[in-house]
Amino acid sequence: MSLDSGLLGESAAILVSCFWTVGSLLFTSAGKRVGSFSVNVFRTTIAIALLGCAHVVLLGVLLPAASSAQWFWMGLSGIVGLGIGDFGLFAAYVTIGPRRTVLVQASSPIFASVLAFSMLGETFGLLSILGVAVTLTGIVVVLLEREEKSQETFEAKKRKTWGVFFALVSAMGQGFGAVLSKKGMYVGVSVAMNPLSAALIRMLLAGLFV
Repeated sequence: MSLDSGLLGESAAILVSCFWTVGSLLFTSAGKRVGSFSVNVFRTTIAIALLGCAHVVLLGVLLPAASSAQWFWMGLSGIVGLGIGDFGLFAAYVTIGPRRTVLVQASSPIFASVLAFSMLGETFGLLSILGVAVTLTGIVVVLLEREEKSQETFEAKKRKTWGVFFALVSAMGQGFGAVLSKKGMYVGVSVAMNPLSAALIRMLLAGLFV
């Protein structure tokens, strides 16, 4: 019995959410032990090794066959999304914890929409604008709640401000990186480049950056 494409996609999205939740807790724990910068370096190095092995096994070559334009845009996406964005993510995990960090990350589609509008000519209607307003309202309400009410330990105002700043850097990096990835996968070609090759290019350039 086969799943239709819609159900398969929804199941994959739920699975990704579960992995993301577990990963946020693991990255927070690791960041408190060795620091957010070290976590980003270690994560990137391991990811490059695993992606490189998968690329050789599945595609038969170590380096992706891509044009210079694809290398540029995918590499820029890796630097923005994985190098800068994930550094902000790990720093926010350590500073304000995974709950608030993941909450602020919900704003990443907003940043992606803004760049997609200016770079790719994508538009969003009234319903999308309403979604943006609801998302921003929810984020602000949770961030302004008192620590006693949320049953969290008290955070110094300065530390919390820095944490929110790092989380916003992460959200911007993730959003902008996604748009740059789409630009890189389709630039100069009619068929999108292989997703595994795209991921490897992003990670390679992010590794050089960090």
